[in-house]
Amino acid sequence: MFKRGLIGLVTLLLWFAHNSVIVGAATFSDVSDTYRAKEEIEYLVSKGIISGFSDGSFRPNQGVNRAETAVMIGKALKLNGIKRNTNFSDVSSSSFASGYIQSAVEEGIITGYGDGTFRPGKTVTRSEMSILLARAFMLTKTSDTINFNDVYPSSAAYTSINKITTAGISTGYANGTFRPSTITNRADFSVFLARSLNSEFRVDNNKRVIAEEIVNVNGLNVRTGPGTSYASKGKVNLGYRVSVYKYTGTWALINYKGLEGYVHQDYINPPIADMSKKIIVIDAGHGGTDSGAVGNGLLEKNINLDTTLRLEKHLKAAGVKVVTTRKTDVFIELPNRVKIAKDNKGEMFISIHVNSGGGHGTETYYYGSAGAPGTSHIQKSKKLSELIQKRMVSMLGTTNRGVKEGNFHVLRENGMTSTLVELGFIDNSSDARKLGSAAWREKASQAIYLGILDFYKLY
Repeated sequence: MFKRGLIGLVTLLLWFAHNSVIVGAATFSDVSDTYRAKEEIEYLVSKGIISGFSDGSFRPNQGVNRAETAVMIGKALKLNGIKRNTNFSDVSSSSFASGYIQSAVEEGIITGYGDGTFRPGKTVTRSEMSILLARAFMLTKTSDTINFNDVYPSSAAYTSINKITTAGISTGYANGTFRPSTITNRADFSVFLARSLNSEFRVDNNKRVIAEEIVNVNGLNVRTGPGTSYASKGKVNLGYRVSVYKYTGTWALINYKGLEGYVHQDYINPPIADMSKKIIVIDAGHGGTDSGAVGNGLLEKNINLDTTLRLEKHLKAAGVKVVTTRKTDVFIELPNRVKIAKDNKGEMFISIHVNSGGGHGTETYYYGSAGAPGTSHIQKSKKLSELIQKRMVSMLGTTNRGVKEGNFHVLRENGMTSTLVELGFIDNSSDARKLGSAAWREKASQAIYLGILDFYKLY
């Protein structure tokens, strides 16, 4: 086991440096501009502590193991990293970590197990990480106000978890848990390491984080007090994840990377659970030789595609993996659209369209045939359609044409939670003015995005 916690922090460094060479976090394909750990990752990259992988990724959800930890500690402490024999039967002299492991042992930083092994591939839990950090930074202060409902006094890490939380290195989770047995991944370790090395990243746990929410508008004012009469301290944008300290009436006291103040609760929503694990397929209807509906100088295919790409941007900013059936003005057969969704293992399918035929307003469809397989996804499809419809009507000011059953190929055949959205009527002059506006299509994409967030509050 580890004898000093400095190990843990440094672990991240070496592993990242060992595996690849990436200049900055902004280049990581899987770390978006609003990713929760982006600033901390960039800070560590700027210090030469971490890097990504040769494929341009950072792999934030990948766990950290003991060998990688020893290497990062060794690099941080400038120990001798030359490969050599070690005291452990399972660490050969050719191992990339052998020099750092042996140096750390000689310095009294780490030890192995009673059977003479080091177990270099064993991943580090959040409990073990806490012990490492508390020792590494010689943390001594504890607080009686720091308590997690899944961390017990009998736990070996009980005091260490309290110490790193008191120091503002950890916040735990919004539901009052710490999840001590959960494996520490690269993103979380980046956050803990950056906070340990730089106090500017630390949080004030006297203000306990009770929730994390996502901003649902651009340019949301963060105010000095709970009301519009208070001055704005700054702004946060659509998709940003904020920490909530408390709710005061219809206002929330939040913090976004040091910007702390009040925002109205109408403009924040709970995040999608496990966002990075979601795969959402967006289908821009028609395209290429198939223009779709035509009216008032507009082509449906263009409106569909523009709205799709805007929705894709919002979902990606929230960490979701997004698949689009088309990104350009090309024609895709209906079976191929379904095949794209299935091949990419999508769990949700959103098809975007524009209506025609003399009506006006917004409507959504789901496939609800009584004979269809998978009743659970049909029920979810209906709920998703209802929530998106509610958001669109509220935000866009269109006539509410309701949620309807529709026997559309892309809904019937894909076997996943699905909806088809009809934004408005292209042959209605009032609707067409809205559909032709880029600002309106942006708002439409936001409404669909928020409807998806509403859905994931329930499922």
